[in-house]
Amino acid sequence: MKIQSHHFFIFLRQLVFIAVILTGITLAVPSGIGRADDAGYALQFDGNTDFVQLAATEDIFGTGWENTKSVNVWVKPTGTNNCTRPDASSCPVIIGDHPRFWGITIGLIPSGHHAGQNRIWIWNFDGTEDSIGIEYNPDEWVNIALVHDGGVLRAYKNGFERGSIASGTTLQADPTKSILNLGGVVGDDILLYQGQIDEVRLWSIALTATEITANMYQSLVGNEVGLKAYYKMSDGAGTKLTDDGVNTSWDGELMDGSPPRLPKDGTYPLWVTSDAFIAPTPPAAPTNLDATQISAYQIDLTWADNSTNESDFEIERCTGVSCTDFSLLDSVLTGTQAYTDTSVAPATTYCYKVRATNSGGASAYTSVDCATPPDIPPAAPTGLNATAISANRIDLAWTDNSTNESNFEIERCAGAGCTNFSLLNSVLAGTQTYPDTSVFPNTVFCYRVLATNTAGDSAYTNVDCATTAYVPVYLPISLK
Repeated sequence: MKIQSHHFFIFLRQLVFIAVILTGITLAVPSGIGRADDAGYALQFDGNTDFVQLAATEDIFGTGWENTKSVNVWVKPTGTNNCTRPDASSCPVIIGDHPRFWGITIGLIPSGHHAGQNRIWIWNFDGTEDSIGIEYNPDEWVNIALVHDGGVLRAYKNGFERGSIASGTTLQADPTKSILNLGGVVGDDILLYQGQIDEVRLWSIALTATEITANMYQSLVGNEVGLKAYYKMSDGAGTKLTDDGVNTSWDGELMDGSPPRLPKDGTYPLWVTSDAFIAPTPPAAPTNLDATQISAYQIDLTWADNSTNESDFEIERCTGVSCTDFSLLDSVLTGTQAYTDTSVAPATTYCYKVRATNSGGASAYTSVDCATPPDIPPAAPTGLNATAISANRIDLAWTDNSTNESNFEIERCAGAGCTNFSLLNSVLAGTQTYPDTSVFPNTVFCYRVLATNTAGDSAYTNVDCATTAYVPVYLPISLK
């Protein structure tokens, strides 16, 4: 019994020792070391010297990438990202090539057409720079997708399309020397991103919104059709970024500066635990939408925000009384409860509905509300010309410069230099000629024309005059 007891205590001590070792190993592993769908890793970029260098754009995407490609990525912007010039290509780079011809950038544009707009920018250079801005909330994960296909560039946020623009073949000076980077580029401009990046997916196909959302909150297998490189941030340590695609091997290298242009500061992009795949609950629906006509060219919208976790409100619009063919008008950031629509036309009915969205989905819509801006007086006709056709007819012709007249009013007076015009006749919208057969011979008649509708009258045309032909009077010869 004593021998058995002695062996028991030795065995017990061994079990305790093994348990301690296993516990130490467990504690030494950072939380979330698993796949991205149960946390995983992300890379954090400091905006100072951090970036990742991949391979040549053409090598990764393959033939035809200049016309068809998709990129989707999770980003969590932090700190300040500012652009150096008034274009999207001069903003800190989330992903893009160097030299710069396309990509996803971020920042506040200082001047020009987008002056003062702080956006995530989807852009492409096809001879001119085409760009789409996506609003974002700092310190919040957002899924961004760039899709370029068929001469159209599209931008997606959390699976919802946020804009599109015509954009042709990407023009690179030398595709073999254009290197794809994550988190920044260092060249003539130093454009370094501040924030986190996770789940970078590069495709040689055009993704649809359905395809983007289908795998937005889960890791890929790695052998999906069209997938050309996949960085799910599986390394967790070191200066290598592994391409996790099954049939691809475009590994990246974590960089600290690029001497002599950008000296090192001793730190590389930092591996951090990611919570990008924690999907929020879809937001509560907004209510009390009100559309109010302010002028012929402005309708103001207001609504009640009933959620605390939306990232955007989507505003949809259709045209016409009882219309149902709604399409996205604009999206505005969290907390917004008003919007001014200045893209309306006079005397046209517009109907609206609004919903809240986040990366977890969309709320129900508000009720629909409609408004009709007032009409405006028509533009004045021009180019009035009066031509005498005979002793009893003068023809008029003018140019119709409006689209909203209900009638044209024709005024006339008789005599050279006359000013006592009176209404001759009124003709329907679209008319540009009139034959005046109420004239008499050898007389000057002057004319002017205006357009009119329920909102008022236009200015008059020029005055133009014509003289009817002289008709001689023959007296009979008396017989003697």
